[in-house]
Amino acid sequence: MIAFDLQAVQSVGNSERGIARFVTEVVRHLLAGPHADAVDLFLWNDRLPRGDKLDRLGVGDRLKSFSDVAGMEIDVLHVNSPFELPAVTDLLPPVRARRLVTTCYDLIPYLFPDHYLSDPQASAAYRRRLGLIATSDMVVTDSQSAADDVTAYLGVPQRKVRVIGAGVASEFRPPDTPLDQRIGALREEWPDLRARYVLVPTAADWRKNSRGAIDAFAALPTEVRDRHQLVLFCRLTDGQRAELEAYADAAGVGPQVLLTGFVPDDLLITLYQSAELVFFPTIYEGFGLPVLEARRCGARVICSNSSSLPEVLPSEEARFNPHDPASISGTLERALTDVGFAVDLAGVPDPGFSWDRAVDQMIDAYRHVVGAIDRSSHSTPTRGRIAVVAGVLPAPTGEAEAVRDRLVAPLVADGRFDVTLYQVLHHSAALNDSPCQVRIFPQLAIDWQRGRLDEIVYVFGAEPSRLLVASCHTMPGHAVVLEGGSSPFPDDRMRSVTRFDDGDDVLGELTSRWSTSAAPVSI
Repeated sequence: MIAFDLQAVQSVGNSERGIARFVTEVVRHLLAGPHADAVDLFLWNDRLPRGDKLDRLGVGDRLKSFSDVAGMEIDVLHVNSPFELPAVTDLLPPVRARRLVTTCYDLIPYLFPDHYLSDPQASAAYRRRLGLIATSDMVVTDSQSAADDVTAYLGVPQRKVRVIGAGVASEFRPPDTPLDQRIGALREEWPDLRARYVLVPTAADWRKNSRGAIDAFAALPTEVRDRHQLVLFCRLTDGQRAELEAYADAAGVGPQVLLTGFVPDDLLITLYQSAELVFFPTIYEGFGLPVLEARRCGARVICSNSSSLPEVLPSEEARFNPHDPASISGTLERALTDVGFAVDLAGVPDPGFSWDRAVDQMIDAYRHVVGAIDRSSHSTPTRGRIAVVAGVLPAPTGEAEAVRDRLVAPLVADGRFDVTLYQVLHHSAALNDSPCQVRIFPQLAIDWQRGRLDEIVYVFGAEPSRLLVASCHTMPGHAVVLEGGSSPFPDDRMRSVTRFDDGDDVLGELTSRWSTSAAPVSI
């Protein structure tokens, strides 16, 4: 059984393009092609707004909420957007998956931490998500550049990385109406649009290099610049718009720069079709979809030579160094003045990316990991794999010492169990001194998801943690209640409940209840 995560489609802030579009197009082409039945479940997170885009995917009764599948055992889980906003405990569907596939579109925040990870909490959250990718059985990427980054920076072996590429919707195609008619239609939306313009797909993001585009345009010879208009399309706040307008004014090209704001697909296609040139001076990309979209619309394109862009624009002459203003402006001037170069740009070979090809590669990746399941041993591990999740207070309460000495130490000494301790509230010296492996709490969801655990024991002290309570909802387990502590759930909500004040033989009480509760999951 294969489950496909749809949280990216639920994204409120990034639902028009980017990852949301990628996932949507993959699902549509999957359902329309020869692999329509390859995925058994399409999962949405019912802790997030549902939205109406999920229903439009047309997956029928295979669409299930996280609550619908809680505790289900499946063969492969594909997490399509590991960097969505929910905490890791809420991000992962609450299923037991024998194999985990994740999609990594880029590692841009990791590569440019000063721009994206200056906040310590944001940095910690991002790096936890990297751990999810690094421990996956297969990582699929949209480009070879992203695959190389995953291997180089996360240490994922090349055999566990699969490039599936991306595609462009069929609506992105050359025009079938005259140029003057298309310009007239565009002027209904932007009356100041000139007939000859250079189009810059951009965003309110440092790496998109909008200022570099303005600088390159300003550096053109006056007679070349005066024949053209620079059109930047992206969604902007009022403040961001004011900043770019001020920058263009300071560069001396304010009247020749048009900022469109957000552009819907129908107008975007016409903008691509009608541009004299599409100019993409980005610093770094995961794929470079605007380049492919523009070229499928018949546009001539120049772009940066960084990251994945050589894959989508296979012409060295059409690319420039985005860190070198002379390289940028020189390539821009040549594209606008050299007729032979313009002909060459129009004839650059199409790299052949398509959504159908991406789906084929994704299904091949699934087959690979399913084959690994078939080749693996299905015998029950000789030692039970036990997680002890300690949501306890630090010294001087004595709770941490009680967990270490009366629960963890006896479990380890018993010899039948491999024990891992996960700290929730505090990282105490007493727990760090436990005679077993000690991990940070966010790793629990990853280890449970990967089928690395047979039983989970939640330890409740005087102040049960909100994170620990949330984990009990998605990862069922046994409760151990310390003296003076309390469980936030009725006893029948847990697989078993053992209380320290019931007697000293906590290990005996706990293991005897394991034998009468649901059997541990074996993989």
